[in-house]
Amino acid sequence: MISDPFLLICGLGSGVLIGTLLLYSAVQRYEITIFLFALSPVISAIFVAHYDTLGAYQTTTIGSYLRVCVVMLCGTAGLIKYWQIRALKATSLPLPLKLLALYGLLACLSIVWSIDPGISAIRAVALLALISFLFGCYAWLSTLDRLQRLLEALFYSIALLVVLNSLAMLFNAKIAWYRGGDRFCGIWGSPNVMGLFAMVSYPILYLKFRFGDNRGKWMSAILALLLVSMHWLTGSRATVLVTLIGIAVWFIATRHYMRLAIVALFLLLVSFLAIEYQGLDSFQRVRNGSASLLTLNGRDVFWEGTLAIIAESPWRGYGYDVGGAIWQDPRFTGEGHLWKASARNSLHNGFFNKIVSLGMIGFLIWLAAVIIPYWQSRNLPYFHLRAYILTIMTGSFILNLVESGIGNGAKAGDIPFWIAWIVSLVLLETQRTIALPEADIVDEAKWIQPEVIDDITT
Repeated sequence: MISDPFLLICGLGSGVLIGTLLLYSAVQRYEITIFLFALSPVISAIFVAHYDTLGAYQTTTIGSYLRVCVVMLCGTAGLIKYWQIRALKATSLPLPLKLLALYGLLACLSIVWSIDPGISAIRAVALLALISFLFGCYAWLSTLDRLQRLLEALFYSIALLVVLNSLAMLFNAKIAWYRGGDRFCGIWGSPNVMGLFAMVSYPILYLKFRFGDNRGKWMSAILALLLVSMHWLTGSRATVLVTLIGIAVWFIATRHYMRLAIVALFLLLVSFLAIEYQGLDSFQRVRNGSASLLTLNGRDVFWEGTLAIIAESPWRGYGYDVGGAIWQDPRFTGEGHLWKASARNSLHNGFFNKIVSLGMIGFLIWLAAVIIPYWQSRNLPYFHLRAYILTIMTGSFILNLVESGIGNGAKAGDIPFWIAWIVSLVLLETQRTIALPEADIVDEAKWIQPEVIDDITT
């Protein structure tokens, strides 16, 4: 803690100056905002000293507050960008974005009745920052050039995170391996979070490999190889399975059914060899004294307790994103009961988490906001962009059944989901405005022209 007033004033002044410069840069070039938001989870991760005890990675540090400052800066840049563009031309927001904004307002109101008001307040602010960031994205993302710049910013943020996780593996095993075991968690402190990051990164890396220049192809291939290796070492069963489902979704969306059949046969062969030669040790979980690939690892107990709590306040909920704080109930405390009662602990079901947070009313608002563009995107005529959107969103929805796969930006896997979501809204508005034939992304320069797409948000 700084006690010298002069040093404190200098520190605050430097922070304000740096923040102002970053905000100016982020507004002028919005891809900087995207890059910063995508990297924001690493800010809190690097300030955690060790992960050798359960819950150590969940401790609030100065990094947590710095991350909130960064996402607030990105949210402010988003609002400024939105109002700048709105001042130039009338910009109407699509229904899903309005519903998400309504969900954000309800999250703020829930602070009043939250069982952990402090956590709800901080996380509601982060949610509002995310929504503001998405407002700016929607208004800004109006040309092919900007779409390419958005995907480039996302690609380079993923590249940097892959490098950081690789360095953690090489130089700091205490951080990289979960509780000193055989499951790789990288800088995130959780193998499942590392798995989620890998799962949502593959589509971006493939797009770069498929449509980038030679340097981009080599970069994406090397990054993908590193990421697949790290993903396998996580032993994260759910994210590996969902990744395989995502491959099927991609081929179906691009109508490459023969490739799907070939890849399916290859994966079956690899799975058989892995099981035959005992290559799945890190994927097994010990339950009742025996190791198994299929055990829920106590999640069924979590879900039973969660349903009991939900039944007692089904419409209002217990406050935005309070998560495991519901286990403060005396029925779930003491030895042998669930995990530690803390808002930082997961309920291992993202949909339950939304219901616990804001009740069925809030959950239905959120569900409508995310499902509407997802359902409509299946008919987008742009093969690879459609595949990119459906693969990421389908995977996140499935993973949300056993983990918190769709968050407010706190995890590295959150931003790729929301970027895919906002891209879907922009493309759907394009489709409604202009009748376009089906096309591969190679040909999209022919139909996403600045003069054609400039008015898609009017």
